[in-house]
Amino acid sequence: MKNIQNYTAPKYEGEAYTSVEEGIYKTETENGTIYVTALGFEKKSDICLEDILDAYRVYISDFFKEQDAKNEFTFLEFASENITDIRALRQLIE
Repeated sequence: MKNIQNYTAPKYEGEAYTSVEEGIYKTETENGTIYVTALGFEKKSDICLEDILDAYRVYISDFFKEQDAKNEFTFLEFASENITDIRALRQLIE
């Protein structure tokens, strides 16, 4: 799908995140392990985030407002307890 790109957030370089494969990171929360990925969506696209959340069984875990201000894209972090959900979501950019 066009108008979607990968985003590697600077926070992924910290100790709280472990890279498990390209663009996918693992982190621990009080509820257990979650897998995250960050994607950028072109601001003027007609992509429905609710449809993406439902279809891929993911949720938005962070916003990158400082990056949004400098770009034509909106950057969001998506998370799931199941890495296969994150892998499927990333197929949108391939």
